[in-house]
Amino acid sequence: MARAAGIDAWVVSWQGLEAGAGFNDRRMRIALDAAAAAGMRACAYTETYVANPTNDAARGIDPRTLFDWLVDLVDRYGSHPAYLRVGGRPVIFTYAASLLPAADWAEVVARLRSSGRNPLIVGDFSRSTLLETFDGEYQYSNVFSSGSALADLDRGESLRVRTFDLLRPGDRRRVWVASVTPGFDDSHLADRSTPRIVERRDGSIYDEQWSNAIETGADWIVVTSWNEWWENTEIEPGERYGRLYLDRTRHWSQVFKASPPRRDQPVR
Repeated sequence: MARAAGIDAWVVSWQGLEAGAGFNDRRMRIALDAAAAAGMRACAYTETYVANPTNDAARGIDPRTLFDWLVDLVDRYGSHPAYLRVGGRPVIFTYAASLLPAADWAEVVARLRSSGRNPLIVGDFSRSTLLETFDGEYQYSNVFSSGSALADLDRGESLRVRTFDLLRPGDRRRVWVASVTPGFDDSHLADRSTPRIVERRDGSIYDEQWSNAIETGADWIVVTSWNEWWENTEIEPGERYGRLYLDRTRHWSQVFKASPPRRDQPVR
């Protein structure tokens, strides 16, 4: 279903090898094998806020644990035929990257490079000096912005990311990844004292998000989400919305892929 809707790759949640008696490893291998069978790709998405030995969000982020996560991802899955790679580099997305100070990120990435590992790391942040260290930027979701505010946010970040390498001769081009989300509703989650709700409006929110993302000249577009049902961001078919969001995804992915690439865009 995903492939038919124009989706090219999965981004799969990762909390480390030790979490839940190894379920992350099983999930990643299942996703990679399924992607291979469907002619797709898959990559990892680190849940950075629980990057510590006990996966306890209250303990904060341990840079050594995060480093170990990235090493495991590169070593265990980076060479899988279905793992998403750009220029031979395995792609890793990382959630809430700004929770870890820039100096710690720089040290983690420097250790990776010195060990001979060279993943392409896309961070979840905006208006941040983290772009110095990362290979690309995106935001998990911008669905709480709309209209001119959404356009201004994405346009500004797109310009900043795609021209960041011009600050120094020979620097690498960063990847601008725009996000699209059909709506949001976390009112049924017990730990959310103040619910946040963005109604889907029969697909008009999703259409606005896609149109805006394409207008920013995005290198890639990531859908948040395929199956995060508990926050009502899923596009996977179900009783409530049927196949509406798969159909909209198919339409917009075709528009995106048919749009002429910018001169400064990397291959997508």
